[in-house]
Amino acid sequence: FLSKEDANNRKLMERFPGRVQAKWLDPADVQRTLRACDHGILVREHTITNRVASPTKFAEYLSAGLPVIISEGLGDFSALVKEEGLGVVVRGDDVGPLARPLATERARLMAFAKERFTKEAHREAYARLLRELGA
Repeated sequence: FLSKEDANNRKLMERFPGRVQAKWLDPADVQRTLRACDHGILVREHTITNRVASPTKFAEYLSAGLPVIISEGLGDFSALVKEEGLGVVVRGDDVGPLARPLATERARLMAFAKERFTKEAHREAYARLLRELGA
């Protein structure tokens, strides 16, 4: 986990010794570290706040080529994962079997992130909006 150690990830580290780690990184090191992972985990409690959330880490995971393991009902992202095959939507604690993503799948996820979640992808639409507002 790219997180400060807490009770939740400590339990997982005890349950899966040597397979689960918790690290706090400088922002410059996050993307390189994510690319060494197999999946991005985005599991949240079912609250009103999380139903309208838009966590930045969703795009970070995809831009690193990671399939996302995501809670049901997390903003618009849970539906997007289902519709676009971007990972697994979980209900409860049953994730099911997971496989390491192939290089072609990682490339597809990275391309999806570049197309949907970068400034460059939205630059022209944003510029057009600013022109229309200024007119």
